[in-house]
Amino acid sequence: MQVIKFDFTRCLQRLLLAAGFVLAGLPSAVLAHSNEYLETLTGAHGGKLRMVEQYHFEMVLANGELRMWVTDHGDKPQSTTGATGNIKLVTEAGVVNVNLTPSGANGLAGKDPKIRANSQAKAVATVTMKGQKPLQTRFAFEATKK
Repeated sequence: MQVIKFDFTRCLQRLLLAAGFVLAGLPSAVLAHSNEYLETLTGAHGGKLRMVEQYHFEMVLANGELRMWVTDHGDKPQSTTGATGNIKLVTEAGVVNVNLTPSGANGLAGKDPKIRANSQAKAVATVTMKGQKPLQTRFAFEATKK
């Protein structure tokens, strides 16, 4: 019978080295999808980006209209069929509540004449994708100087 010698120390060293490589990559992976990182980017439609769970939300304010697009972390469009949403928009002129309805393959939209592009605003978005729990995120828009 042959005796197999197990080198516990060498096995532990290899395990700790592998764990070190995995842990070293975590900060960049976490920052790649943080809202702080997304704040530095502009979305495909020129809007602000936020993430909640498995989704990225892009919001654009236009005169009289608010639009939002939904993608996954790989920027693949996610269907908004059956989705609902609400935006509480706080502006210099006051508070506007806007209901969102599906628009296009992966969009949501809402209208209100009080919505103004290029104005300073804060928004709380609540979106419920079909068959899922409500998700909430916040956006901040700076006034554009003319």
